[in-house]
Amino acid sequence: DYGPRDGTDLLTWIRGVLGSAGLPADGEVWLQTFPRIAGWMFNPVSFWYCHDAAGTLRAVLAEVNNTFGQHHQYLLCAQGGG
Repeated sequence: DYGPRDGTDLLTWIRGVLGSAGLPADGEVWLQTFPRIAGWMFNPVSFWYCHDAAGTLRAVLAEVNNTFGQHHQYLLCAQGGG
């Protein structure tokens, strides 16, 4: 339900997204989401909180899904973060 949806390791994927945007990809990454319930409910939005090695929040990636099975990603950089 998250990331590229092709079996890729999610931490490797999100670090690649950050690196492509010129952001540090060396800190903790937290995923805030709502899981499926009994396999039938879809998740409208998930947030990836991306920190640098010092623990500073550098970016938030919002993954937005709709009921048609489409999904889009929006990378929000912290001020001065790239």
